[in-house]
Amino acid sequence: MKLHNPSHLEAYPPEIPVTRRHTHRGDAAVEARVRQDLSRMAAGVAADLGERMDALLLVGPYARGEGGVVSHGEEPSAHPGYSCLVLAGRGPIEHEQLRQLERAWAARLDISVHLDSASTAALPRMPPSLWWLDIARGNVEVLAGDPQLLQRLPALDVSSVPQSECGWLLSEAAASVAISRLSTDVEPLDRMRHLHCAVIACGDARILLSGRFGGTMRGRCSQLQALAAPEGLLEAYADAIAFLGRPDHWRPSDNETMEAWETRMGACVARWHLTFEAGRLGTPTSIDGFARSRRAVYSAPRAPGVRSRIRGAVRKLLSPAPGFPYHDTPHEVMPRAAVALAYGGERASNRLMAARLLGLAPTGGPPSTARLLAALQRLLPELRGADLGRLFDGTFYGPR
Repeated sequence: MKLHNPSHLEAYPPEIPVTRRHTHRGDAAVEARVRQDLSRMAAGVAADLGERMDALLLVGPYARGEGGVVSHGEEPSAHPGYSCLVLAGRGPIEHEQLRQLERAWAARLDISVHLDSASTAALPRMPPSLWWLDIARGNVEVLAGDPQLLQRLPALDVSSVPQSECGWLLSEAAASVAISRLSTDVEPLDRMRHLHCAVIACGDARILLSGRFGGTMRGRCSQLQALAAPEGLLEAYADAIAFLGRPDHWRPSDNETMEAWETRMGACVARWHLTFEAGRLGTPTSIDGFARSRRAVYSAPRAPGVRSRIRGAVRKLLSPAPGFPYHDTPHEVMPRAAVALAYGGERASNRLMAARLLGLAPTGGPPSTARLLAALQRLLPELRGADLGRLFDGTFYGPR
C-alpha cells in the first residue's frame, strides 16, 4: 500500500463540519474547541516529525465520544486531555522525543497531551489487547495521514483478549492513583479522576472476564448491572461516569466531603481490586499477601529485552529476595508496588515493601515519597511495547 507523502499530511481544518462527537455531552462550543485543538496539533506534529510519521491517530476517550469538559472562567475546555498514537514507518518514535512534543503541545493548547508511537509495519501483528480492540472497533480518528492504514490491523473481538488484560486495567489504574497520591503537583480534580478511573477499571475487569465488553462506559454500566457485582460497585461506576463527563460539576452525595469520599473510595477500590484478583488468580486479598504472592499476574508474550533484564538484575542485587519472588520482573513488580502505594501508602510497612519491590537501596529509615515516586515512574518505560507488546503510559481511560 502506497502511503501519502508525509510532507503533505493534512489535518482537517476547523471550519469543516465534523459530525463525530468527541465529548459526553456534545456541547457545540466545546466540540469546536476540540476540533480546533486537534487540527492545530495534527499539523504541528506532522511538521515536527516530517517523513518519520505515516499517520496521527486520536485514541482514548475523545475518540470514543466520552471526553470530559470543564470550564475555565467562561471558556469551556476538554478534560483530561488528548491521547494520540503516531504511526511511524521507520519504527516507533523515541520516548524522549514524544515527551518533548507532549510538553510543547500541552503548553500551546493549555491541556494535557499524551503521545505514543507504534511501527506502521507492525500493525498486522498488534497483540489482542483491550487497547487495540478499542481501535479495531473504530474508536479512533485519523487526524493526519492515510486512513487505509487501519485496515492492516488484525481482526479482533472480545474473545481474542486474554484474561490478563483484566489485571492490566487494574494495574494501570492503581499506578495512576499511586502517582497522583505521591506527587505534590497534581491538581485535586486529577487526583479524583484517577480514583474514579480505578472504579471504572474494577467494573470493566469483571465485565471483560464475563466475555463481554461494551464500546462505551454507559453500555458497560448496563452489562455490569447484569453481573453479581460487589456491593457498591455499580453505584460507584455510574457515579464515575457522571464525574468523567463534567468533573468540575461533580460532588459526592450525602453531603460527604471530598476528603472523606477519597478515603472511603480508596478503601473500596482496594477491596474490589484485590477480591477480583483473588477470584481470577487465587492471590490473597491483603496488600501484603498480594505483594508476596507467587502467582503471576501476567504472562508476557515475549522475553524481556536486554535493558529490562539488566535492570531486573540490578533490582535483584539491591532488593532483599526472600518473600518477593517477582521483584526482578517489571510487569510483575508494577501491580504489586502500585497497589501498595495507591491503597496502602499511608502505612510505613507498605511503603517499605514497595521500596523493596522497586529495588530501592535501604537507607536505614523509611523511603521518602520523592524516591518512591521516582522509582515508580522509572519503571513505566520498561513496561512499554518492548516487554508486553502493548502500550502502558497512557491508561485506557485517558492521559495520566
